[in-house]
This record gives sequence, structure tokens and C-alpha cells, in this order.
Amino acid sequence: MTFSVVTGSRPRKAAGLFLACLLGGIASGMVPAAATADSIRDAQWHLKFLGVPKAQKLSQGEGVTVAVIDTGVNARHRDLTGNVLPGVDGFRASGKGWTDYHDHGTRMASLIAGHGHGSGHADGVMGIAPKAKILPITVVGPGERGAGRGAVAEGVGYAVDHNADIILIALSGPAGEGEQEAIDVARTRNIPVIAAAGNATSNGGTSVGYPAAHEGVLAVSAVDRHGTFFKRSASGNKIGLAAPGVDLEVAGADGGYAKGSGTSEAAAVVAGLAALVKAKFPAESATDLVIRLGGTARDRGPKGRDDEYGLGIPDVTKALSLAEPPRTSPSATPSSSGAAATHVAVPEAPPVPRVVILGRVLVGLLILAVLITIGYLAVRRARRPPGAPRPGPSPFGPPGAPPGPPGPPGAAPPGAPGTAPGGQPDDVWKRQEPRA
Repeated sequence: MTFSVVTGSRPRKAAGLFLACLLGGIASGMVPAAATADSIRDAQWHLKFLGVPKAQKLSQGEGVTVAVIDTGVNARHRDLTGNVLPGVDGFRASGKGWTDYHDHGTRMASLIAGHGHGSGHADGVMGIAPKAKILPITVVGPGERGAGRGAVAEGVGYAVDHNADIILIALSGPAGEGEQEAIDVARTRNIPVIAAAGNATSNGGTSVGYPAAHEGVLAVSAVDRHGTFFKRSASGNKIGLAAPGVDLEVAGADGGYAKGSGTSEAAAVVAGLAALVKAKFPAESATDLVIRLGGTARDRGPKGRDDEYGLGIPDVTKALSLAEPPRTSPSATPSSSGAAATHVAVPEAPPVPRVVILGRVLVGLLILAVLITIGYLAVRRARRPPGAPRPGPSPFGPPGAPPGPPGPPGAAPPGAPGTAPGGQPDDVWKRQEPRA
């Protein structure tokens, strides 16, 4: 698809209000950290918490592309060099998504695909899937400008058209134009969409925002280093999984480092885990990917699915170790409110066209007619009395036909016993059976 580029100095009012809500969600928890690169790795508590070092022995995200629909990504950060593909910038026609306008997309990308730097890559930020690639799609630009209320939908379409394997939307706010339709297309293309549930707003609202609240999206809430639900995280029956999202070390747009807290970070963590699973099981469907993560998650809070932790905190090593996804789909797990967590079952097969259904019905009716005909003929033949002559053409021709010329002297008349027309013996002349 062609991604719209915003021009001019001021965005439309509706777009401005929309992006103000988005930025209100993503800005919370962005605390710069004056830390040296070699101390960053030690502070990445979520890696050990999730068992990532062990999981990376099974998969590192090879061959997987994660689309990050966000504020852009600094592709020159030393912990991301080589892992950021050319993408699209909704504010610069010549842009590749490599400019981070709000120091957010770079943080998300580093949590997913940071590879560190230095000897043995032992310094800086290590992402969960360090061999995955990031496809940056910029929808939030300078001065909190947005690329329109349909920007997220356009971003999803761009990700689908450019062969993304996973889509991350670490933004939260009111529903944008065309989002559900774009997400439905991603589902039919077998691409899971993962989104931040949203953070508590200034007025105390904690309901799950959009696009996380759309059908077919895996909504992620946040927990701290003890696995306790983050009090500023949104909650509700749309929550699919919970993940670390408090005081996470991240790469900054300025080339340095920072700490981040919120559901944005948690969603990026889950996107990284999804990349590990996709790389290990590339032939499995997006639904199977989500089932692996949800079906092997460690339950937290009330038993079963609940509105804070969803299905729980992912156990990625277990998810990678199973030969097949768990047989019980997470979408069948009831929430504490009694609603089914249908949002976890991300992709569905596209509906069968009506003309195909009609064609199948006609073929079925034709087969049924043939079977009835065969049965009728078999019954009729079975009822024929023993010794009764078989129906066939009359040796004398059709009724009323004039007799043929007389035969030579001494010849038997036509149809006399022991002969057939033309004087051939009966054991040679065979009447043709009627064809069914």
C-alpha cells in the first residue's frame, strides 16, 4: 500500500487529539538513565526473569521481521546496527523510518532485537531476539503530530505488504479509522498483532485502549520484577498476557540508554518472545504461536485467565520446547468476568466465497443424482424373472419395417432358431446390452 505522508505545519485537529492520547500513554515511564553501557546488561532483570538466556540457545529470532508501528527507530544506535530494515516515515517522503521523533520506537526495537556491542556483544542492551529484524513504520512525528486518524491502519497495511512476520503497536488511545479492518487483513495473512494495553490516564482510567481492544489483537499488560501487576497498567477482559514492563533498560534515540516503564515495554517484550517462537517454528500458524505463548504461560493472580494477567506470564523456554502447541487453545479459557478471551485467537482463515459454496452444493447434487440412477437400474435388473429375454434391438428391425429380400435357396428365414440375421450362428452374434 502507499503510506500517506503528512505535509504542512499543523495536523488536523482530530489527528492531533488522537496522537495526544497516544503520546500520553507512551511518554509515561520514560526516565533517562545516566548509566554506562557495561552496567546496562546487568540491569536487564527481565532477561533472567523470563529465562531468555536459556531460550536463546533454542532460538534467537533468525529470519523473523517485526514491524514496529511507532515514532521511528534510530537505526544508527550501536546496539541496533544491522538489525533495522528500511521502513517508512509518515512525515518525510524520503524517510526510511530511521528517525525517532519521540524517543520511543528505538526503545521498543532494542527490547526486541538489540544485540549489544563490544567484545562478545557483552555490553549495552541485549534484546530478546537479537537476530530478528525491525521494520520501522513511523506514525507519530515531530511536535506530537500524527499521520492522521487512519495512520495506524495504514501502518498495519504497510507491514502486511512488506512481509512482516509480527506486528507490534506499542501505542494506546481511542480507536482510529480503519484499524479493525486492517487487523483483520493481517489475521488472514497469518500475522499476529501485539499491542500495549495502555497505561493509567491522568483521570484514573485504566481500561484497555485501542488498538489493543480490537478483536484479533494480543493485548499485553505489565508486571514488575516480582511478577506483580503494575498498578499503572490497564486491565480488563481483553488482556491476553502479562510481561515485564517496569524499570527496563532500553536503548535511547540519542544513542544512549534509559529506563522505561509501562505496557509499551511489556508489549515489546512479548513481541520479542513471539519472534523466538516464530523462528523456531516458521511453518506454524500465527494462532499456534499465540497458543504456544498463552498455553505455556505461568498463571498469576486468580486461577485461570483474569483481567490483570490474562493467561499469565509467558514461559518462553517451555513454549520453544514443546513439539506441538498445547491442544487447548487459550481462546477457550474464560475470563474472571465469564467472557471468552477470544482476542487471544489472533488469525482466522478467510471466509469461503459464496460462489465456492454454491459450486460444492451443485457437485454434491450431481453425485447424488448419479447414485440414485445407478441404484434404480440395479433394482430393476434384479427384479427381472429368470430366463426372461434381455431387452435389446429386434432382429427384424423397428416395428412396421418392410421385410428384407429373400435369402438364397435353402437358407433359413430371418430370425429362425439357430441363426441370426446374416446367417451367423447365435454363439457368434451377441446382442448389445442397453447402456445405463
